[in-house]
Amino acid sequence: MVPDQAEGFTSLIDGDKLRGRGSADMKSAAAVNIEIMRHFAKADGKPSIGLIFTMDEERGGMNGAKKVCELWEMPEVIIIPDSASGSDTLIVNQKGILHLELSAKGKNAHGSRPHLGENAILKLMQFYYDLEKEFVDLIDGAWCPTLSLGKLH
Repeated sequence: MVPDQAEGFTSLIDGDKLRGRGSADMKSAAAVNIEIMRHFAKADGKPSIGLIFTMDEERGGMNGAKKVCELWEMPEVIIIPDSASGSDTLIVNQKGILHLELSAKGKNAHGSRPHLGENAILKLMQFYYDLEKEFVDLIDGAWCPTLSLGKLH
């Protein structure tokens, strides 16, 4: 989720189009998928596919898609109707997300004598720098694994 001020979410109608931040994300995909379900329901009265919308994909999907998969037997293929790609193409791969919780132990030392201790924060930073070397530099449009330190506390 990308934070913004309230005015950042103000949309406007331009002819027959809705313009503004978030005006396409999930909303257009939801409308298209509902129409697809109507089409399949007309074919034999009962759809052979299901459609579930969840709303936490940008926070890892732990309380949305993951919960759905745990509660119900899921098919081999799951389509997540998120139009954030900004294109009309079907994306058949996704990076996914991996949350890590790391900890390190150190040895206390006075600030005037840091050489007598072991700084746990520096150990974690070194781990991150070493891990970062395992990832290639992001090339615009490339589908390659990336690393992004998003939260530290």
